[in-house]
Amino acid sequence: PENAEYPDQSWNFAPPTNRQIAATIRRMKNGKATKPGTIPNDLFKANSELIVPFLVPIYCATFTLRIYPSEWSSTETIILKKPGHPDY
Repeated sequence: PENAEYPDQSWNFAPPTNRQIAATIRRMKNGKATKPGTIPNDLFKANSELIVPFLVPIYCATFTLRIYPSEWSSTETIILKKPGHPDY
């Protein structure tokens, strides 16, 4: 927000590297359901060598410019009812 005051950094921030982004993609679970309209994890994993060089500059620019898409601050949790569990 405009005129917001932030505390001093607790650590020295370093933008993500190709290696870190690639490792994160490798840790994504296969066959997991994603939010409608998003890219499936399997597609990221199958094409990580191709897309990592494009993702890293986007993330680095986001941190440098301090512009964060509003979609990054929201989350959706979908609870699937399983047989034998009457309530959650």
